[in-house]
Amino acid sequence: MNFISGDPEDCISLPKLRDTLIRLEDTIIFALIERAQYSINKNIYVPGMYKYEQSNGFDGSFLEYFLSEVEKVHGDDQNYGSAATRDVECLQALSQRIHYGKFVAEAKFRDPETEDKYIEFIKNRDVKALETLLTNKKVEDALLRRLRRKALIYGQDITEHGKINLDNLQTSEHLKIKVDVVVELYEKWVIPLTKQVEIEYLLIRLDNEKK
Repeated sequence: MNFISGDPEDCISLPKLRDTLIRLEDTIIFALIERAQYSINKNIYVPGMYKYEQSNGFDGSFLEYFLSEVEKVHGDDQNYGSAATRDVECLQALSQRIHYGKFVAEAKFRDPETEDKYIEFIKNRDVKALETLLTNKKVEDALLRRLRRKALIYGQDITEHGKINLDNLQTSEHLKIKVDVVVELYEKWVIPLTKQVEIEYLLIRLDNEKK
C-alpha cells in the first residue's frame, strides 16, 4: 500500500487496523502454542553447531540456516526441523504484526487533530516527542489484558463437554503455554518494536512531499 499518494480523503482507518492487529494476536498465540509442544532445543540457536553441505562456509545457527533454506528443509533431526519450523512461523507472524506499525503510523499521522504536531516533530527529528505522541497507554493496557485472557483460554484443552476455566491459571501445568510469557513478549518486544517501526516510518514520511 502506498501511503504517500492517493486521495487524502481516503484515509486509513485506525479502527480497522486495530481489528486486524487483534486478529493477528490469535495467529501469534496459536503459533506460540504450536512451538511450545517441542523442547527448547538450544542447539538450534548455537552458531557453528552443525556443518552444512554446499553452504559456502556458512557458520551460523541451525535456525539461521533454516530461515535461509526454509523451502528446502523438510527433515526432522531430533525434532530440530519441527521446532525450527514453528520458530519460523512465530517469527513471520510477529514480523507481520510489528510491521503493521507503518499502517498505524500513517493513520495516526492523518488525524487532523494531531497532524500539525506530527509534521513539527518530524521536521525537528524529535524522536522522543514522536514516541510520546504515538503512545496510547490505555490502548496498550487493554491489549495486554485482552492478550492474557486469550492466552488463558486458548492454552486450555477444550473438549466437547469440558469447562473453560477463566481463573488466573498461568502457573497451571495443564496450560499449553505460559500466559505470562505471551504477555511479556508483547510488552517487552512487540509493542516497543512496533513503535520503533512507526517512528522510522514517520521520520521519512515527508520526504516524498519535498520533491
